[in-house]
Amino acid sequence: MTQAQKAFIERVGNAATADMKTYRILASLKIAQAILESGWGTSGLAVKANALFGIKADSRWSGRVFNTKTQECYDGINFTTIDAAFRAYDSWEQSTADHSAFLTASARYAAIVGERDYKAACREIHAAGYATDPTYPEKLIKLIEQWNLTAYDAPETNGGNTMKITLDPGHGERGNPYPPKPGFFEGTQMWKLAQFMTVELEKRGFEVVNTRPKITDDPSVDARGAMAARNGSVMFYSLHTNAPASATQTTVTGSEIFVSVKGAQFRPFAEQLLNNICGVMGHNSRGVKTRASDSDPQNDWLGVLRSSANGGLLCTMLAEFGFHTNPKDAAFLTNDDNLRRLAAGQAEIIAAYFKT
Repeated sequence: MTQAQKAFIERVGNAATADMKTYRILASLKIAQAILESGWGTSGLAVKANALFGIKADSRWSGRVFNTKTQECYDGINFTTIDAAFRAYDSWEQSTADHSAFLTASARYAAIVGERDYKAACREIHAAGYATDPTYPEKLIKLIEQWNLTAYDAPETNGGNTMKITLDPGHGERGNPYPPKPGFFEGTQMWKLAQFMTVELEKRGFEVVNTRPKITDDPSVDARGAMAARNGSVMFYSLHTNAPASATQTTVTGSEIFVSVKGAQFRPFAEQLLNNICGVMGHNSRGVKTRASDSDPQNDWLGVLRSSANGGLLCTMLAEFGFHTNPKDAAFLTNDDNLRRLAAGQAEIIAAYFKT
């Protein structure tokens, strides 16, 4: 291995490993694709457009574009040279991140997400139509084995680095009191739920960061989301209870989860979490939702999701477990055994999503 090849693998590998925690796409696959598609970073696309993966610029792309010739094999035998427009980037790291976003945004590549067998992943990405070269899977597999690229997959496994989850119990200790029952405070009960979830997640091998380590802590909205983006978490989960426009509407109930407008690929994961909440609490689902900023549709209206997603963490969610204006919901959420049941169910789903 030359020094240039070593440097290329290390640079792309570090970016791919970091991305793997969020998108669950094997780093070894990404590195092999980068080597093959960019000629170890020496292709015209890589040098002039920082594009490592040869992703064409279609109507879904609003960024910079680089036009060049490329070869395609449409009949499985003969290669044809065509002119094509490709996505262009400011850095190789940006190219690596967009590659993950591109794959997870399309149902065509669903089989690759979460796949732990590098050989299967190589075959699946070709079968999904990423490249027309009939020998594409074998070339990727050879690169992975020749350069021991599976070493970059290890940090996501139980035997590697511990993954972090940031839990955000909404509001301060005495935030959002329930008017007919002054003993219920959203900030207090969600803090307790976060403590029970911490225990359950740690049992399953996660490191948990709490935005309110002490019950009396009450950091700003921006600080909460930014904390998760900064500390290397794979997920930011903000825990809340809800209220209708009028506190006198005491019959309104149900749970809902908001996901970032930038993290739509995590909606199926959020559906699993929401179904568990509704099953444990025995009430209706209000759905998985996104809410964009009124002034900027590309950003979130909810500040904790906005600060987390803008920091680069796209698996960011806010759950409303019930309505603190509803006596039945309030009673359920003041019972520690019920909170433990919720915590165990949520932790099991999170572990299954990130550890399989």
